[in-house]
Amino acid sequence: MNKRPLQPVSGPATSTDPLQPACGAPIPSVNSPPGPLFGHHGPASGGRGRHLRDQSGSVLVVLVIGLTVVATLGAAMSLFSTSSLVLQTGSTDFIRAYYLAEAGGRYAIKQIVDLEYGGGSPPTDAQRTALVASLDDQTFTLADGSTFTLDLTYSDYLYTLTSTGDTTASASRAVIYEINVYRPPGGASGTPIPFTTASPGSSQLDPDDWNTTGSPQVSGDTLLMKGSTPVTVSFDWNNSSSSLPDLLDVWLHSDNLLTYEIQAKFNLTADDVVTGISFRLDTDHDTDPSNDEFYGYSLVDVGSGGTLPSFVDRDGDPVSFSSGAQYLMLWKQEAGVKTVLEMIPAPSALLLGSDFDNPTSLIIRVQEQYQSPGVRENLITAYYADTSYSYGTISWDYSDFSLVQWSGCDSANDCSAAGDCSCIVDTSLTSENFSTRLPDEIGLHALGGTAFSKSEVQDLAIRFNFNAGTPTRY
Repeated sequence: MNKRPLQPVSGPATSTDPLQPACGAPIPSVNSPPGPLFGHHGPASGGRGRHLRDQSGSVLVVLVIGLTVVATLGAAMSLFSTSSLVLQTGSTDFIRAYYLAEAGGRYAIKQIVDLEYGGGSPPTDAQRTALVASLDDQTFTLADGSTFTLDLTYSDYLYTLTSTGDTTASASRAVIYEINVYRPPGGASGTPIPFTTASPGSSQLDPDDWNTTGSPQVSGDTLLMKGSTPVTVSFDWNNSSSSLPDLLDVWLHSDNLLTYEIQAKFNLTADDVVTGISFRLDTDHDTDPSNDEFYGYSLVDVGSGGTLPSFVDRDGDPVSFSSGAQYLMLWKQEAGVKTVLEMIPAPSALLLGSDFDNPTSLIIRVQEQYQSPGVRENLITAYYADTSYSYGTISWDYSDFSLVQWSGCDSANDCSAAGDCSCIVDTSLTSENFSTRLPDEIGLHALGGTAFSKSEVQDLAIRFNFNAGTPTRY
């Protein structure tokens, strides 16, 4: 019988894939010079033939054992290599399926964006329905046989898109998108807020749009903040007959947050007056301004100081105003206590002699965000403009305005990217539970002063712009 000579034993060939481990390096041939496993035997006295006959049985046993070990290791390494290859191939297929799903998402989102924003004005409900019908439950096949399938729904300004990628190897991945196409009232141009009256030619504010205390009056386009007591005017936006923007609608479509910018032009007509913009305003739906809660961004014109309201600082200590001075002030009222958050002397560009020039414009941006899940905060940024920003002009070009930098603010309250105190963070008054409280939210105030007429206001406007000039805190 012819015997086939023993061949070198080797494992699987080494993979050229850098992600694939190299397994089963070749094992030396049993005809190679013996290594340590077999020992090394030189000529022995007493005859070479007898020595080989004496050792032949043990050499054969060792050889069989060695081959068994090598075969076992080779089989194990072959199994490892095969398993690794299967895992790698499966992983690659799932990655390809994910990219297919993303490709489907991009395809559908482009069509949604083209419909919603390509024509300038929002599409009709019929156009949206037609788009959904053209994409929903549709499968698209690529040249290699792989596919993506789209499922699309639309409800209340929200598209919900599921894109599922499937490879030819039966790997499948799905990606879900939510595309909010809600457009806030006024868009990038904002919304002018006229001082509507109860009837043509009337000097009384329309109660369908406004809640008031004191005796405010309207003369043409101007609101006259008059009264021997504090004068406040606020949005009655929740009135079913109101022509004002629906703040609840904005809140519901922006993750239950309320971010906006407000501006107005002021002419102070008395000394010892604090007048300006109120925001995050909750009047508790009554006519007693002493229990209102709100932030104020105000002009402060000090005469003798005797008729100014009392303010405290963050530590609860009384705030003193210099006689004859003018200030810009950011403050809040809670539980009847007026707390100054920040205050600076009025910039000289706003002054004419010892008074504020006419008009002086105030612009405030309040951005609400989640500090952490469920915890809200306001990022408040203030601006001003001098008389070059004239009556009858409403612009949202911030190059027309000057940024207020509150000198010496505590770093814990500074949310400006540059650390220059141009953005103040506060968590006291937010839009939490807005849908149940339905607060007035926005208004104007004129406090103090012995004169019946305290200030005049024109060109009130608001803009809901969720991302404009976003201050960065994190």
